Amino acid sequence: APTLTLQELDALSAKCGFSGFPVTADGKMGSKLLGLVTRRDTDFAKERATTTVDIVMTATAKLVIADEGVELPAANEKLIESKNSKLPIVAVDGSLVALVARKDLQKQTDFPLATKDKNKSLMMAG
Repeated sequence: APTLTLQELDALSAKCGFSGFPVTADGKMGSKLLGLVTRRDTDFAKERATTTVDIVMTATAKLVIADEGVELPAANEKLIESKNSKLPIVAVDGSLVALVARKDLQKQTDFPLATKDKNKSLMMAG
């Protein structure tokens, strides 16, 4: 959510292990995408307890985005060309429907034969 403080974002980042997050109107997938916040936006920010993500985020108008329904290979290509770390996928109404991450693309490139289930989660032998 845009009102999340950088201190709260730091805690969320430590908990989830992610360095960047989409910023939506209500903080949930499926609501209007307002922007994207990454470490690049927050690294040198002061007053982390009072500064909110909407102040430091990169607004949607400045993001490279893809439209809902884009095929994964095309989304990956757009992500590579943009040189960004994340590619938001949005519906016609501007709501966030997915997020393609460069880190996931790199894993797929490094380990193309890894066995995954229908949700693209790594399968392990038991």
